[in-house]
Amino acid sequence: MRRPRALDNELYGHRRHAPLAAGGVRERMGRNARAIQEIKARLNLVDIARRYVDLKRNGPRWVAPCPFHQETKPSFSINEEEGFFYCFGCQASGDLFDFYGQINGLDFKETLEQLAEEAGVTLERGPQKHDGQPAGQTMSKRRQLLKIHEIAAAHFTENLSGRDGAECRDYMARRGISEDVAKLFGLGWSRRDWQSLAEVLRRAGFSESMGVEAALLGKSERGRAYDRFRGRLMFPIRSLSGNVIAFGGRIIANEDEAKYINSSDSQLYKKGEHLYGLQQARRAIATGKPAMLTEGYMDVVTLHQFGYSSAVGVLGTAFTPEQVKRISGFTSHVELLFDGDGAVAVLLEHLDDALTLGQTGLGVGMNALVSRYLGQKKPYEAGLAATHSLILTALNYVVFLIVGLTALPAFFSIQTHSEVIANYGVEYLSIVCCGSFGLFFQIYGERILQATGKTLLSMVSQILGAVINIVLDPIFIFGVDFLGIPAMGVTGAAIATVTGQIIAAAVGFLLHHFHNKELRLVLRRFILSFGTIKTIYAVGIPSIIMSALVSVLTFGMNIILKAYEPAAATVFGVYFKLQSFVYMPVFGMNNGIVPIIAYNYGAGKPKRITDTLKLGVICSVAIMIIGVLLFQLIPVQLLGLFAPTDDMIRLGETALRIFSISFPLAGVSIVLSSGFQALGNGFYSMMVFIVRLIVPTLPFAWLFGIIGGVDCIWWSLPVSDLLGLIVAILLMRRIYKKVIAKMYDSSEGSSAQVQQA
Repeated sequence: MRRPRALDNELYGHRRHAPLAAGGVRERMGRNARAIQEIKARLNLVDIARRYVDLKRNGPRWVAPCPFHQETKPSFSINEEEGFFYCFGCQASGDLFDFYGQINGLDFKETLEQLAEEAGVTLERGPQKHDGQPAGQTMSKRRQLLKIHEIAAAHFTENLSGRDGAECRDYMARRGISEDVAKLFGLGWSRRDWQSLAEVLRRAGFSESMGVEAALLGKSERGRAYDRFRGRLMFPIRSLSGNVIAFGGRIIANEDEAKYINSSDSQLYKKGEHLYGLQQARRAIATGKPAMLTEGYMDVVTLHQFGYSSAVGVLGTAFTPEQVKRISGFTSHVELLFDGDGAVAVLLEHLDDALTLGQTGLGVGMNALVSRYLGQKKPYEAGLAATHSLILTALNYVVFLIVGLTALPAFFSIQTHSEVIANYGVEYLSIVCCGSFGLFFQIYGERILQATGKTLLSMVSQILGAVINIVLDPIFIFGVDFLGIPAMGVTGAAIATVTGQIIAAAVGFLLHHFHNKELRLVLRRFILSFGTIKTIYAVGIPSIIMSALVSVLTFGMNIILKAYEPAAATVFGVYFKLQSFVYMPVFGMNNGIVPIIAYNYGAGKPKRITDTLKLGVICSVAIMIIGVLLFQLIPVQLLGLFAPTDDMIRLGETALRIFSISFPLAGVSIVLSSGFQALGNGFYSMMVFIVRLIVPTLPFAWLFGIIGGVDCIWWSLPVSDLLGLIVAILLMRRIYKKVIAKMYDSSEGSSAQVQQA
């Protein structure tokens, strides 16, 4: 922790070891002497200090390393009974006010105001004028505004429990918000009536102008007051002392209105200075839990629902210096979880897919062509294909770099309204774009090793890159003092990522150089051949399209599912994560199948092709059956890995059992599709994929939803996989007759000629 500046003794005239300063501070002390004593009675120095240092009991005192100077020994001591602290190292000393002010870099006035607000103590302001009004009137108006907000909060809470609040309670139940959490945050419901709150305030004796000034009422062109919040789930925003100072309101129906309406800045509230949920989270943060900073009200409430009691939310579109100052008064450990309306993590995941899309397709095409040439005993042509792929990899990187750096700001401005998300996203991906040559050449190295059947060496490169990334992430993100490495946050995460990719690429090339003796790059007198490029992309482009269409499926299914229940879309996302563990061994096996089939295709050995396909199908079905059993027997336990709500368990148990029926069907289709790629027909592979996951799936999901509701939608995947399998079998029969059978005829003819000779 940085050493805060020491405070002037004049400002800390109430210290018992220093004389009280004359003038303004002494005058303020006199007026607020009662308030200071009341604050000391309500707030404990040990509780405040525990937010900043790791206190340990040592007899009658609490000790810790001093937060005001660099040390490792516990020379900092607190006498809890007397309410004073002292450091034997730097001689810092004083009471609650001294500690809080010094560690936060505040003067006495700021310290007094903040601690008074936290303790719920009212301060005397003196006769000075504020905004053209005597302080007495200003304070009176402040109390009126606080009272209005208190009445409004009670009104919204009452509405929620009444008959009119049934639709809001249903919405909260769907979102998994419990009654306890709703009470903790004081959630409420603003009725659709235009005069509901206005009438309550009138009966309480408040004028319409006061309601407008409190930003709870609006005024029509005719001068009539009306409720600003209507038909919304209400989130009271509280100060540290527990007073309601503002509101946020979320629409609960699919209406053509703003998703959120928030209180305007007022005498009570400045959105850039406050954090939602800090009053509820401060105890958890004070006990040592990191502050989990999110983007919105619902994120905070949901996290508390699942036991993350240190969650707080940014109010506004940016994380301001004032908010940093406020949260740093409780902890120096903040975890950023900005994922509410586009979420950094989600955006980065999609962009990472885009990053690898073209290069992965290029790798698939190169893999098949190189293996085929090697099977034909044409090492020179294989080397030419590998060299063309190397040049195309470099071009892919240049194109991606230019497009990426140019389009990033615009992309994030479209995807999110949060400056914080946009800034972090651009910062992270700018580094990733510049260093992405590591990823491009890593994929190239892995594929060229796979093309010669050295899949274990390819795996070494992959694992090494991942391990390096995992090791470097915490080092670069949080820093290591004794190594002189500073904490770099998002920048550090990006550097760790590209470093792992660059090292993995280098290792891949070294493994190729020393172990791929049968394949050498053709660098002398190299001439670019558009025919070779066309052959590579004949297999690669369908693979690129297939990968891109996965996003189309996810997007379309989310739209369909969200029309029924919000939890349904979440269940679909969880299923995709779970099924990847079942599909992963099958895809890994396919990486080995493709070069074997391509090699034997080039070598003219049809039996080995058919034997490889048969073995691949058998192994794939066996793996998928294991997946079926897991999803059928323990669906709830699988869902439990993702902290599910009751709605997720209710929907997910049925969904996982239905989805898993398609596993064996998909397994066969995947193996046959790999066979198409290896035989140089990427178009067939793409057709199977489209039938399996795109063309029938979304219409079936829409139709099944109309017929039988959300539980019926899950059947769209098994039905589509069945159709995909039928198409795959028909296409395999066709390619068998056109390619493989002719290879049998050719080999039999060659054998007959040999016998005649």
